[in-house]
Amino acid sequence: MARNGAIFGVVSGSLLSLTGNMLGGLVEYMVGRYCQPLLNKVIHEKEQLQAQRFMKRWGMFSVVISRPIPLLAETVVICAGVTQLNIKNFLASLFVGSISICFVYAITGAYATTLKAGLISFVVVILLSLVFWYIRPKNILNG
Repeated sequence: MARNGAIFGVVSGSLLSLTGNMLGGLVEYMVGRYCQPLLNKVIHEKEQLQAQRFMKRWGMFSVVISRPIPLLAETVVICAGVTQLNIKNFLASLFVGSISICFVYAITGAYATTLKAGLISFVVVILLSLVFWYIRPKNILNG
């Protein structure tokens, strides 16, 4: 994503990264939704039940908040597909969670020439995650 900002500039780099993020997320969602027999072979039933409880409790918010975190983001999206989270809600959550990190990384790529600037952008992404956590619907914790 930062490379897109460096090559294409902030706006084009952000849009390119967002497009890739959305398409990748959609593929992961479809894997979760339509590859259940394969997933049943590699994921134990106990773990599947944990994932279902997690998605029932956190739902769309989990997609938004996980986007900046590698591996967790992909896992949550596959869980969203497995639990058949509404596709429109999923895409909206994916968009909201992706747009901020795509923009921040594109800015980083376009303007960062030092390690310090890269670290600042990393901190900004983490802070964005914390902001999403803070503004979450409070009833989400109560199931």
